[in-house]
Amino acid sequence: MTKTGTDQCKITVEYANAFDPAVSYGIGPNGIGDRNGFVRLLCNTGGGELCNTNLSGNDGGYVPYGDWQAVYSGSATFGPIDETTQIRYRARVRDNAGKTRDTQEFLNVGCQD
Repeated sequence: MTKTGTDQCKITVEYANAFDPAVSYGIGPNGIGDRNGFVRLLCNTGGGELCNTNLSGNDGGYVPYGDWQAVYSGSATFGPIDETTQIRYRARVRDNAGKTRDTQEFLNVGCQD
């Protein structure tokens, strides 16, 4: 997390590895199923949502109904944030079969330089 202005924060996801070792429908248009899968960065405070941002990635060499894996990255900028604001963030993965999982939630107080 970095400060990008007097009261703006930027969270950058450099490497998010999504892996499904079971029978997978994939994520997004290159898989099967409803093709509405996604990987998103979610961040909020006690007062509401700060970001709900799609991360971009590759299709992971999708093999129908086999193992599936892809790497995602991206960022979100939001504000205003002061030095006491508690920012909670996590990634959410939804596959084309409609199954959704969240990563562990992380907490940051203020926007650290």
